[in-house]
Amino acid sequence: MTAKLSAFPKGHAHEHEEEDPREHLMFDPRPREEMNRMVLESMQDTPLSYWVAVGVLGLLVLVALFGAWGYMIANGMGVAGIRRPIYWGVFIANFVFWIGISHAGTFVSAILRVFKAEFRRPFTR
Repeated sequence: MTAKLSAFPKGHAHEHEEEDPREHLMFDPRPREEMNRMVLESMQDTPLSYWVAVGVLGLLVLVALFGAWGYMIANGMGVAGIRRPIYWGVFIANFVFWIGISHAGTFVSAILRVFKAEFRRPFTR
C-alpha cells in the first residue's frame, strides 16, 4: 500500500490516508520572509576574501595581457603568426571564430522562435 501525500499538518491525516514520514520535508514551517532573507543573504553579502581573490586574478590577467603585448612589440609581429605569405595570423582566426559563435547563437535563437519553443522564454528575457 502506498502512502498518499496530503497538505494537512502531521497528525491530521484522514482515516483512509497514512501519514508520510517525509511530509515535514515538503512544508517548511518558517515564514516566507525569513526564507527569502536566507536565500538572498548569500547573494548580497560578499566576503572580503572573494574580492581579494577577484582583484588578484584580475591583476594577473592584466599583467599577462600587457606582457604578451610588450613581447609582441619587442620581438616583432612574427610572434603572432604575421609573416609572409600569411599577413593576418592569429588575429583573423580570432575574428572568424567570434563571428562564427555569434552567428550560431543568432541562428539557434531564430530557429527556436520560428518553431515557437516555449522552453526558450527564460533565456531570451
